[in-house]
Amino acid sequence: MFLGYYVCLGQFTQKNWQKVEKETDWKGEISIDSTSIQSTENSLKFIAHVSSSGEKVQVYYQPADLKERANWQKMTGRLILSGSFHSELAETKRNVAGFDYRFYLASQHIYRLLKLEKIDTLNLVSSLTLKQRCFFWKKHIISRLSSRQFPYLIMCLKKFYLAESDEEFIQQTTLLNKLGLIFLFQLTGMYVAYLLKLLRYLLLRCYVFQELVDIIEWFILLTLVCLSGQSNRLTYLYSLLFMTISKASRFFKIKLSPLDIWAWLMLLILGIYPYSLQQFSGQMIGLMGLVYLQRHTLLFGPLVSTADKFTYKLKTKLFFSVGLWGLTSYHFYQISVIALVLVPLLSLGLIGINLLGFLLSVLVVIFPTSSMLGLNLLEKTLQLFFKSMSSIEGLPGLSVITSRLPWIIYLGIVVVMIVMGCSQRRLSYISYFIGCCSLLCFGKYLNPIGQISFVDVGQGDAIFIQMPFHQQNILIDTGGKLVFKPKKQATGKSNAAYTLIPFLKSQGVSRLDQVFVTHSDMDHMGDLGVISQEFPITKLYYGKGAMAKSVFKQYAKKLKSQGTQLIPLLAPKEYRLFDGYLELLSPEEKGAGKNNDSLVLLFQTHRQSYLLTGDLEKEGENKLLEKWQLPQIDVLKLGHHGSRYSTSKEWLDKLKPRDGIISCGKNNRYQHPHREVLQQLQDHHVSIFRTDLDGMIRYKWCYLFEAKWRRETVKIREE
Repeated sequence: MFLGYYVCLGQFTQKNWQKVEKETDWKGEISIDSTSIQSTENSLKFIAHVSSSGEKVQVYYQPADLKERANWQKMTGRLILSGSFHSELAETKRNVAGFDYRFYLASQHIYRLLKLEKIDTLNLVSSLTLKQRCFFWKKHIISRLSSRQFPYLIMCLKKFYLAESDEEFIQQTTLLNKLGLIFLFQLTGMYVAYLLKLLRYLLLRCYVFQELVDIIEWFILLTLVCLSGQSNRLTYLYSLLFMTISKASRFFKIKLSPLDIWAWLMLLILGIYPYSLQQFSGQMIGLMGLVYLQRHTLLFGPLVSTADKFTYKLKTKLFFSVGLWGLTSYHFYQISVIALVLVPLLSLGLIGINLLGFLLSVLVVIFPTSSMLGLNLLEKTLQLFFKSMSSIEGLPGLSVITSRLPWIIYLGIVVVMIVMGCSQRRLSYISYFIGCCSLLCFGKYLNPIGQISFVDVGQGDAIFIQMPFHQQNILIDTGGKLVFKPKKQATGKSNAAYTLIPFLKSQGVSRLDQVFVTHSDMDHMGDLGVISQEFPITKLYYGKGAMAKSVFKQYAKKLKSQGTQLIPLLAPKEYRLFDGYLELLSPEEKGAGKNNDSLVLLFQTHRQSYLLTGDLEKEGENKLLEKWQLPQIDVLKLGHHGSRYSTSKEWLDKLKPRDGIISCGKNNRYQHPHREVLQQLQDHHVSIFRTDLDGMIRYKWCYLFEAKWRRETVKIREE
């Protein structure tokens, strides 16, 4: 059934994308839901429907000034806009483990982006709907707390009920990410049943009628579904429907087991949210189905006797933990030891605190004194929670970087989980649990595949080399943003947060053994500081003279204080690796961190040679041709992003590369790569691969086979 689901979903998505023209100019009328208007760093974005066809679209608009931006954000109700648009497809994933914006929009049934270029008319045609009133009511209540100094409570309320993430939340989620608890905010709906069970017990002890308790439970769940943000609404909806069907089946005396209810709910949820099984929250609901199997009969007979409550609870806990760790390993590339104990407790606490916080913020007008006391208590509780998380952050072993393992390993874990459920002996299923956890934690050390990856970091360079069996992790340049004019205030995340860091985590990197900075331009080392915060660096290599630039000098000084060994380089040097070697060819004399002072590295492994040239220009290429008897190269990383000032005819005549790699940003302001360079490569019959068109370019080889290698690109070129 699930295989058929994925096949049909893939065909459905592909057919919808094929209907959309890739790029076109369009003039027409759209209907805007004012609750969807959001302000980003560079523009406004909102969801609209095309009036003529009813198609749902994502619209971007650049306001003329701050006043116009503010006016847009004050708008309420349904708006009708007539104007000129540029229509295009959303961006697909550009790096391994990168964000797939096209899939994200497709999960919301959006298959086209519109860039609003000119507004002809903009009219308010109707007042607020019930859904819009609910949204603005939530926003108004939360904004009321902003003036009362409740930063932690406001942060959580925004995330839970408005699906908004402010700077404070981003900082705190960075902390939770380090602890392996980043999924916590998406998981809360799975534990809401425990909160309701506690509430039910207290109400019944207070002699409240059972029918009234049922109504209170249902009302609380319905409230959570209406108030919740998009990230955790699915799990709340599942809990609401599960409880409703369960109570209805008992009332009408229909025999439905939890597994039956789960199966019907999965079909219903897939009908409402077709892409839910490809998301973490949907897969968590799927995991619950495997847990329910423990109470039913398979080919091997009953999985466990519920009479032995301790055995049942222990097995269920271990079973669920293996599934949870497998999912977090796949989605977040790490597992958390403390999650085994803390997740249920923290999830219950976050549900209770956020629900109470919202109710108290509503009642603060009626009961100002008592409500303020309650809000202060909740704020102190949240503050204590995040401070306690911060205090245990540095303890070793709390979180293990696992990498995204091959799918066959995850499939094997599912099979082992089913076998574990069938086991009647306590020692056996504990052994299965330890085996699954060991495979998740240490599976990356069994991987015989090595790689060299040219990461798409926009207009910059970043090259990652990983040896087989996870023996060495080497990074050559980090990428970074070029700054052309000073900004009043830095906003948003670094470039590496969206590109390089997720990729490195997906490859199981917890420490970088060697980092080479080819030269001290910002597009080659601008994200060095951000990278070092996520991954400790053992050794930093750079050309002598790179310290002439103050920015690099500051980075190096900070890294030295963190225990990184700083090693200035002059050619020639050779470094033996686990499976190959890395040879430094240039520079031979101290420079000033400029383009022709770039480190030029020759990497050889498994009968493949890769020449990595940084921003080397023609003058530097000529010096290398005079000094070295360079061999024929299999893969050449072109200097200076394919600029006309690099890659001379003589250079290509000598190297005779099979593949040419150009690392450049999409629609970059320099128009890299230049036309004459592309023509030069074509004349020499060089296969051209570009990060702006192909995304990440990877070369893989297997340690077990001498001459086996494979090239792959993340993107498929859209002509």
